[in-house]
Amino acid sequence: MTVSRFVRSIPFLVTLALLLLCLPAGAQQNPKRLIMKDGSDKPLTFREVANKVIHSSRLEWELLKCQDPLLLCHTRDKEQWLRAEIDLVAFAAVCGQLMS
Repeated sequence: MTVSRFVRSIPFLVTLALLLLCLPAGAQQNPKRLIMKDGSDKPLTFREVANKVIHSSRLEWELLKCQDPLLLCHTRDKEQWLRAEIDLVAFAAVCGQLMS
């Protein structure tokens, strides 16, 4: 990620992190998963999603490749996880719950 792309994404990342950190505990049941380097996967809480977005080496948007659009957060080499997959429809639904 270039510096200019990172700077342009800062408002999105800050907003995302603030929203995710303020979620009530009951709102953490939407599909998000962490793919580990050994091929296994585990569910992510919304608080962990904010961490993965901020600390990822690269963000990739899969809007047309699958039925449910995803945000893929790729790892840095030294981490134990490979990527985090965030379902954007489910994420938008939770954000809508916060606003109502």
